[in-house]
Amino acid sequence: MGIICKSNYIYRNIIHYYLYEDSFNFNSIYSFYNKYLGGISFYDNDRERTKIVFDEQIKYKSIVNYYDGIKLSVENNYLVPSLKKGIVSFMGMKDKYGYVIIIKTDNNINIWYGNICNSNLKMYDYINKGEYIGESCSNYIYIVYEKEGKYLDGRKYFN
Repeated sequence: MGIICKSNYIYRNIIHYYLYEDSFNFNSIYSFYNKYLGGISFYDNDRERTKIVFDEQIKYKSIVNYYDGIKLSVENNYLVPSLKKGIVSFMGMKDKYGYVIIIKTDNNINIWYGNICNSNLKMYDYINKGEYIGESCSNYIYIVYEKEGKYLDGRKYFN
């Protein structure tokens, strides 16, 4: 695909649109390869050899609405697990949420995890439900559910 992008700017623009601007579902490609072609790995060699021992659910003390999502009260430096399986589609700062990691799920819902520190994830890593995302930077984390540019009711999806 890289050769096509470099050889023709029209193809580059089309590919860029479908991968980055349209809601391209990397997770469906991963599921297709697993089902029909025997699997594909999104992990680098070190991660493939490492057994995953972190498989958790989010434990919190309280939950309140916060801007476009919810704010969960947790312990300081809480180890944050993934709520669903998916592909890391964004890592960076967002206003009101601090450092955010976004996981794009099978059903094209983006789950934002805000106020995150110390993550070993990289862009386009595949992550399973319950796997380690990172630590909370303090005693709270933000969760936002978004699909096709619209924010969803966080409490409905979280519960």
